[in-house]
Amino acid sequence: MLRIERGTGLFPFLAVLVGIFDTLYAGRTFVLRGIGRYYRSHMYEEPQKCILRYGSEYYLLAAMGIGILLIYMAILVPAAAENSIIQQFLQGDFSQRFALWFAPVCGVISIVFLVVMLNTNIRYSQEKMTIKYPLHRKRELYWRNIQRIEMAAVKKTEKAEWMKLRLYTREGTYKISFKFLTHGKDEFLSMLFKMIQKYRISCMQTDK
Repeated sequence: MLRIERGTGLFPFLAVLVGIFDTLYAGRTFVLRGIGRYYRSHMYEEPQKCILRYGSEYYLLAAMGIGILLIYMAILVPAAAENSIIQQFLQGDFSQRFALWFAPVCGVISIVFLVVMLNTNIRYSQEKMTIKYPLHRKRELYWRNIQRIEMAAVKKTEKAEWMKLRLYTREGTYKISFKFLTHGKDEFLSMLFKMIQKYRISCMQTDK
């Protein structure tokens, strides 16, 4: 039976998770840089994935947070039955209380983040795009109704990458950020430039 003893707590468990996270993050960064160089060297003629959403790496982080919560609950159940977890919370110092609260807080944040990601995407076709954000109704935007586009770029190393879009129509302004919406970004931009040429949309670059 697993127990949470005073003086040890969940710190060894957290140390292992931190090591795993560091390893995964380092490997992910290396792989993503290679993939990024590959995509930047190719121009998409016919996009295959007609959706722009959060990158897969963010789903991985959310899954890790939920996994931490599940492991914590598996450890908590036998400890709570012996009241050792309650004693540690009442009599422990700040570091022990932090160790007890880290996993549930991390898990709850990951669940909320996952819900936000699942409800944030932009689906598009040759005719229009459908923009979906949390706590907002879906909005349909036809390419032919776009009057002007502003594109903001951020320079990384020797190349600049598009990070923000502002789409101006008679009804209002639509903002799209590529900071987190990385999955399908190249395909979306390929479609965007095709529509700019097709409908002769005014386009300009801005700093913000």
